[in-house]
Amino acid sequence: MDPDVSAGSNNRTRIGICEEKHRLLEELTYIVRELLTIQEQQFRAIVAKDADFARFDILLEMASSRKRAAKYEYLNHVETHGC
Repeated sequence: MDPDVSAGSNNRTRIGICEEKHRLLEELTYIVRELLTIQEQQFRAIVAKDADFARFDILLEMASSRKRAAKYEYLNHVETHGC
């Protein structure tokens, strides 16, 4: 029997489950949802003809920056960790 998949093996990375990869993906998912929420708020402001719809731009910039950082952190982990 392969020791990497035996019931007694505690090395989750070797059987395809990397907790850090999972955590980073969850973080990226959360940040993308935040970005989409801000985009939706801006869209609603535009549809409502709110003259101040541009107030969301700085929030969108910040959320986009967090998304980029989380995406590259995830991709870097996957590439360097090999999971």
